[in-house]
Amino acid sequence: MNAKICTKCQTPNPPTGQACYNCGTPLGAAQPPQQPGYPPQPGYGQQPQAGQPPQQPGYQPPHQPVAHQPPHQPVPKSTMAMSSEDAMAALSAAGISAGGIPGAPPAGGIAPGSLPGVAPSVPGEITIGRDPSNVIVLENPVVSARHAKITRNPQGGLLVQDLGSTNGTYVRGQRVQQSVVTIQDDIYLGSAPLRMSDPRVAGLLIKVNRALVRGQPFVIGSDPGCEVTIHDVRVAPRHCQVTELPTGGYQVQDMGSPNGTAIDNASFRIQTANANATSTLVLGGFPLPLQLLQRMAEAASGQGSAMQMAEAAVQGLNLDKPVITIGRAPGNDLTLPHASVSGRHAEVRKLQDGSFQIRDLGSTNGTFVNGVRISTHIAAPGDRVTVGAITLLLGARGIEGAQRAKIRLDLVQVGLVVKDRSTGAPRNLLENINMSIFPGELIGMLGPSGAGKSTLLMTVLGILRPTHGGVLLNGKPLFQQYESFRTNVGYVPQDDIVHPELTVTEALRYACKLRLPKGTSSKDIEESIEATLKEVGLYDQRNLRIGSAEQKVLSGGQRRRVNLAVELVTDPSLLILDEPTSGLSWTDAADVVSTLRRLADNGRTIIVTIHQPDYQEYEKFDSVTILGRGGKLLFFGPPSPDSYEFFGATPGKPREMFDHLEQLPADQWREKFHQTETYRRFV
Repeated sequence: MNAKICTKCQTPNPPTGQACYNCGTPLGAAQPPQQPGYPPQPGYGQQPQAGQPPQQPGYQPPHQPVAHQPPHQPVPKSTMAMSSEDAMAALSAAGISAGGIPGAPPAGGIAPGSLPGVAPSVPGEITIGRDPSNVIVLENPVVSARHAKITRNPQGGLLVQDLGSTNGTYVRGQRVQQSVVTIQDDIYLGSAPLRMSDPRVAGLLIKVNRALVRGQPFVIGSDPGCEVTIHDVRVAPRHCQVTELPTGGYQVQDMGSPNGTAIDNASFRIQTANANATSTLVLGGFPLPLQLLQRMAEAASGQGSAMQMAEAAVQGLNLDKPVITIGRAPGNDLTLPHASVSGRHAEVRKLQDGSFQIRDLGSTNGTFVNGVRISTHIAAPGDRVTVGAITLLLGARGIEGAQRAKIRLDLVQVGLVVKDRSTGAPRNLLENINMSIFPGELIGMLGPSGAGKSTLLMTVLGILRPTHGGVLLNGKPLFQQYESFRTNVGYVPQDDIVHPELTVTEALRYACKLRLPKGTSSKDIEESIEATLKEVGLYDQRNLRIGSAEQKVLSGGQRRRVNLAVELVTDPSLLILDEPTSGLSWTDAADVVSTLRRLADNGRTIIVTIHQPDYQEYEKFDSVTILGRGGKLLFFGPPSPDSYEFFGATPGKPREMFDHLEQLPADQWREKFHQTETYRRFV
C-alpha cells in the first residue's frame, strides 16, 4: 500500500490517514514511496533503519471539530498502534523494506502555529491538548486539540475534566468524564501520561509568593501571607517553617499545626527534623516534594532551569536585527545557558526573500536544521534549528520559540534475527516489537534472563540494526539523524564508570572537561556540577570519595547515582540505563528509581531495564515493557492496574507476575495480550 505524503512537511503518513500526524495538514491521495538510494551512514551501527510512527485510527484531525464521547462509550479501536498493512506502508514510504533496506527520507520541518477554533485557557484552570494555546501542550497524536482541563477542588486536591476528547481521559485505569485527583496521581490522555506533580499543574495548589533564600527561614501554610501558600483544607494557616541549609538539605519545624508535619512517611510526625533535597514533606496529609518546591521557587524568582531562561531570552529577543548570534556566552544576541551549547554556536541571518541563512560558528556539538547537521543552510519559516539540546522555532519574523530537544521514539515491527552459533539456524532475538515512547516518560523494560531486554536497548541506541522494521526518532528514521540524536542521549551501563578514588565532585569535574563544549569556563563547570548533584540528591556527599563495592564509602545506590550524574552534566533529553538497580538493597533500588522518576518529571525521556522490581519501584514507571523468551512483546502499558490484571497477579505484587509468566508459553501470552483493551490503547 502506498503512503500519503504531506505536501507541507513532507512526512509519510499511512494511506488511511486524513490529516498529517505531524502538522495537521489535510492529506491528499496516496503516493508511491521515494527511493533515491540513501547511502548508509558510516561510523555507528551497521546499517540505517527506519519506520513510521503510528497513525491513530481513533484520532480526529485537529482541523475538524472533536466529537464528544461520554464516559460509558467504548474507547476507539486503537489509540496507539497502526495496522500491519499501514505499518509496512509507512516503513516503505520512509525507504525501509521489511528487511531493512534504507532509502531517502523526505526533508521538511514542522510548522508551528495554533489550530483553528480552539479557545484559550482562562485564569484558574489548566487546559491540556495538542493546540499551542493550551497551558500544557502535548505533541502526541492521541491527544485532542483541547483534551482536558484541571481546576482546584474546593474540598481539597484537584478536579480533572475531559473536554469531549476522542480518546478519553483516564484516572487510575478508568475512563472518566470528571474526577478528583491528588498531586501524587497520574492521569492518561488517551495513552499519553500527565503527572499531577508537573509544576504548571501543582501551581493551582501551591504558590511561591516571595524569593526563597538559602539560610533564611520561610513559612509554608494556607495563609496568603506565607512565603509558600498551599490551597488545601488539611494545611494550617501557618503550618511549618523550613530553612535551606548551606549543605543543601533542609531543616523543617512544625508550627503547632493541628494535622501535623511529617517527612516522607505520614505516620511519623516531627517537631524539628532535617530533610534532604529529595524528601517529601507531608503537611496534614498533603504531599509536598521539596524538589518540586525548589523548581517552583526558581521559576518564581526568574532563575529557573536552562530551558526556562532560554524561553525568556527568546521572548526578549529583538527580531528586527538582521543578524542574530546564538551561544552560551554573554554578549550573544540570544544567550542559551545550556551545557551542550558552545560559547559562540551559530548565527541566523534574515534574507530579503523572507528566508533565513543559518550558519554554524564552529560549535562542538553542531547546528542542525530539521535534524540534519549543517555548516551553512537556507531555512524557511516553520523550520526547526537545533543548537545543542535546544530547538529554536523559526517564524515569519525570525526565532519565535525555544524548547528542549524532545525525544519521541517509535518502534515499528522491530525484529532482529541472527544465526544460532551452535546450529547455524535462524534465531529470533527480537520479534515484531511495536511501541511508542513519548517525552517525559519513564519506561521500564522487564522480562526473564535472555528475553532480549539489553538487545532492545542496543537497538534503541542504534548500536544494533533491526533485520525487520525500524526505529524512528521524532517521526523520522533514527539513523538518518543520528548526529543530532547522539548529543541528546545519555547511556548508563550496569557497571560503575567512575574511578573509586575520586571524590564525587572530582568525578563530575573530569566528566565536564571531557564532554562539555570546548571553551566552557570554570565557573560554568562548577555551576553545572552543583546543579547536577542537587538533581540526583548527592549535594551533601559531594566531597566524599566514591569508593567501590569492596571499599565502601558511598552506598551502592549513591554510586549508581554518581554514574547517572556523569551523564547528566550534558543535560541529555534521553537517558537509557541498563539494570541500574542490579545488586542493590531494596531501599537503594527504590531511591535510584525515585531519582529517575523526578528526572522524567522534568521532561526527560528515560528507558530502564530492571529485573523483578518491588512495587515501590514498579509503580513509578509510566509504562512497562514485558518481554518473553525469543524477544516477544508480552505486555506494554501502565503498570497499575493493567499489568496486574493481565497476568492475574495481586495488585502491589509485581514479582507475582513473573511466577505467573512461566505458566504459559510466550506465544500464548502474546496472543492473549493482543485481545486486551490495553493493547488497543497502548500498542
